[in-house]
Amino acid sequence: MAQKIGTMGESYFKFLCASENINCNKSEEDMAGWDYILDFPLENTPSGSDTAKGPIECKVQIKSTTKERKFSAVKLSNLLRFCKSPLPTFFLFLEFGNKKEPQSLYLVHFDESLIEETLRKVRAAEQGKKKKKLHSSTMRISYDSTYKLAGVTGVELKKSIEEFILDGMS
Repeated sequence: MAQKIGTMGESYFKFLCASENINCNKSEEDMAGWDYILDFPLENTPSGSDTAKGPIECKVQIKSTTKERKFSAVKLSNLLRFCKSPLPTFFLFLEFGNKKEPQSLYLVHFDESLIEETLRKVRAAEQGKKKKKLHSSTMRISYDSTYKLAGVTGVELKKSIEEFILDGMS
């Protein structure tokens, strides 16, 4: 019997967020490419809450796999939306292998280089001789060991996201 790997990945992701008190809000209509919006807790500071950094908010797309192919094809229309979003965006790859729990987590930040690559592919798709619709064109989002989290824990997920957004949302 086949595992419901996508459901398992999303359930585990929600567990990781809950373990670190991160609000994890699921997209009810999964048409824009992201699965969850995260809302981190407000940090306490010795000088008072009014001086605390703005809590992190970000979008996350969950990709669960039993294979070791190290990429996922994502629609250009969704990636273009990520380019235009004011919120930081991430892809979280959960590798299960043949186990019931993820064996590894990989966090890919949708950064400037991915934005540039997306915009190049969008232009090429729209301006080529055979114009392509963005929702029927894809781009690979790849990952390797440089994206691997140190552990399969909520602490590691939170720490890794915070490393990309050093000053909170301010």
